[in-house]
Amino acid sequence: MARPRLKLERNVDLEELRVLIDRALKTGDRAWLRRLEGLQLFAAGLRIEDVAEHLGVEVRTVRNWINLWNEGGFEALKPEKSPGRPSKLSDEEWKRLEKDLEKSPREFGYDYDLWNTKLVMIHISMGYGVKYEYKYMYRLLRKRGASGFVSLARGT
Repeated sequence: MARPRLKLERNVDLEELRVLIDRALKTGDRAWLRRLEGLQLFAAGLRIEDVAEHLGVEVRTVRNWINLWNEGGFEALKPEKSPGRPSKLSDEEWKRLEKDLEKSPREFGYDYDLWNTKLVMIHISMGYGVKYEYKYMYRLLRKRGASGFVSLARGT
């Protein structure tokens, strides 16, 4: 059975579309740009298959974009940001770690007076059974925004 022909159920404001494409270009949001370009090409009369080929995506992807447009307009086409990979440490473990880092490393048997990124990595590995890479650990500590992490993370 043939799939019903997909059509735009909302009018496309081409001026607003151009403004949004410019904004997507300036912000570097490639996913949003591709969706807007897909809408622009489809609104200009290209077949879904041709839009997909032109943008290097699957036909079902373009169908999804058109359905998003029909349901919610421009706002629906803006991709949601992925929450990213879940933390290896639970929120409870992060709170415990913050309390650990308020203490001296010597209280945990380390031969250091101050915490640094490498020492925090070792402490997490030994005390929480979780391993992080150095580069990621530094960024993660900063991202967590816990009171001492930024300054404490600037060590070796």
